[in-house]
Amino acid sequence: MSSLQSLSTQRPLVSEAFGASRSGYAGVGVLSLVINLLMLTGPMFMLQIYDRVLASHSVPTLVIIASFTGILYLFFALLEGIRARGLSRISQEIDARLSRTAFLANLRVPLRMGNTGKNVDPIRDLETMRQFWGGQGPAALFDIPWMPIYLGLVFVLHFWLGILALAGA
Repeated sequence: MSSLQSLSTQRPLVSEAFGASRSGYAGVGVLSLVINLLMLTGPMFMLQIYDRVLASHSVPTLVIIASFTGILYLFFALLEGIRARGLSRISQEIDARLSRTAFLANLRVPLRMGNTGKNVDPIRDLETMRQFWGGQGPAALFDIPWMPIYLGLVFVLHFWLGILALAGA
């Protein structure tokens, strides 16, 4: 495929670059599932404190629950780091697949568009895309489906607390 043909078919190139990272996004999705389950660590810790420790005044129970919670938070931090690193690698792969095309487009824009193309910068656009896909944007997209579940859990605890959480969301 000549470089001129590849420039005229940018949409399939971008789709192909993201499609090649599909398995990476599946892994990030699985990590996000576990991370979002681990986000319930704090509320569960507080429920156990109120239910078990305050009722029994048991210091050993408090120590065991706090230790278990600390381990879960360490595991949560480890998984967050792995997810961030995975998203960074995916964005670098996408950048590597599209950088040649962006470079060639950057060379041809002044020739094809003249003065109207002086604000067009495919390399900067690719850099912006790489920064977004390597940052917290996709992580937030993987976390959004959990919001209704969390709101439902708050409604289970108390109706008015659920209304307050819904209004805040």
